Amino acid sequence: MKITNIFVTLAAVALVSACDPGPTEHLQDSIVETTPASNGAVNPTASFDPSNSVIPFPNNLLFAGSVDGTLNIPVADETNLSDPQVALNAVDGFSTVAPMSSGFSTAIDASSITPTSVKMYEVTLSGPGGAEVTLSGPGGAVVVVNDQLTFGVDFVATLSSVDSSQSTLAVLPLRPLDEKTSYMMVITDDLMASSSRPFDPSVTYRLIKTLSDPLVFCPDPTAASCALPGALRSLSEESLTSFETLRQIINVSEGTVAAFDSSIATSDIIQSWSFTTQSIGDVLEQVRSNILDGDVPASVLVGAPTPDPEDDNGIVDSPLGAADIYVGTVAVPYYLTVASGVNDAGPLASFWKGAAGSLLSPHNTNAVATSTENIPVMVSIPKAKAGDSDIPVVIYQHGITTNRATMLAVADSMAAAGMAVVAIDMPLHGLTGDETDGTENFYMADSERTFDLDLADNTTSAPGPDGVTDSSGKHFINLTNLLNTRDNVRQAVSDLFAVTYAI
Repeated sequence: MKITNIFVTLAAVALVSACDPGPTEHLQDSIVETTPASNGAVNPTASFDPSNSVIPFPNNLLFAGSVDGTLNIPVADETNLSDPQVALNAVDGFSTVAPMSSGFSTAIDASSITPTSVKMYEVTLSGPGGAEVTLSGPGGAVVVVNDQLTFGVDFVATLSSVDSSQSTLAVLPLRPLDEKTSYMMVITDDLMASSSRPFDPSVTYRLIKTLSDPLVFCPDPTAASCALPGALRSLSEESLTSFETLRQIINVSEGTVAAFDSSIATSDIIQSWSFTTQSIGDVLEQVRSNILDGDVPASVLVGAPTPDPEDDNGIVDSPLGAADIYVGTVAVPYYLTVASGVNDAGPLASFWKGAAGSLLSPHNTNAVATSTENIPVMVSIPKAKAGDSDIPVVIYQHGITTNRATMLAVADSMAAAGMAVVAIDMPLHGLTGDETDGTENFYMADSERTFDLDLADNTTSAPGPDGVTDSSGKHFINLTNLLNTRDNVRQAVSDLFAVTYAI
């Protein structure tokens, strides 16, 4: 079932039902919002119009049509990695910390945002990944409510700070949600508009709620035996199947949550949706397992280059002289793209993939290494521990845009504590050889993971080479390819696994 089929189907149903005066008057009465005020006005509504891509977010409807367990948001060009929605389509769920949101037709009365109007549940779904597979569809219906989250403890709801019309409800987790877990949001008619009127469901959502009987396709829609409401008889079998799937998801989900929570009835619900959080550790756990199952990473350690002829034995001292400094390399599996030259932007266009270029998910955790890289290391050994075979080790990985040589700032204090330090760079970080503080002496031309890239002007940051190696970490946060940014971080974690194993 493609997500576009869902949206087109709902658009067609809404249009036909609004135009059909025939045998669906009872249906029409049920879907038109008729809670008039004394002046004949109707209540404002929760926004739900999938035909125009207006749905609460995050939402499992965005999995529809997925064949690999990743999101399947409609995009203009699925190869355009600068499109954030293309990046989202490579993940297997939604954030555990990002806000959720739902729109409304008019401004919300902030005082009505309470535990009775906004509810959140941890649930089990019937679709792929759920405990039961009884209904088809994007994630399926809620078949079990495992727990109710507490307003003010687990999450809070408020007006969105980025919507000046105050018509968007934002739900913010107060603690991270569990990974690979499904949740259901429920908005009740206790939520009020700023006009002091309650919100109603949208026309489309009310239509879905109204139909309680399964929708069965009629080969001959004019036959007396056809039980379909007139508004639905003109739909193709594929479209009707899509609509029936949504009907089951919403009605079964609402019924399940109402059976669990005695404080609400399905008639109280004006908006509901479910979403599933992404996996966080599966791929990295597989990477770690692969590293530990392999040979110990090869490593080489030698005395550091000598910038000062007074240094003893060709080994550089730490700034206060409490530790000897060594340099070397360690071999790590690399899952991104290595530059073929200083002007090659390939490292900025890559991201982790599985076999045959597949996307990684809990169903496909085995990232494929593209190469083995000998990355630079710096090591400080307490002079007081020289010759000892059992020295505690601290692995030092610097912050973004610095480099491994910043370990020199802690080498003496670590030596005073009797600890050695092993420092590595994050991906796309390292020394350039252009430093002027003495650390340029530790530059390793054949191993730096900056790849000596020259893709930007170091003064203006404008694209294009300037003949000078780009600074450490210049390309680590890559807003033109969010998957590359994510996997630069993944690679940094993988490197730590390899270095730990080597030690």
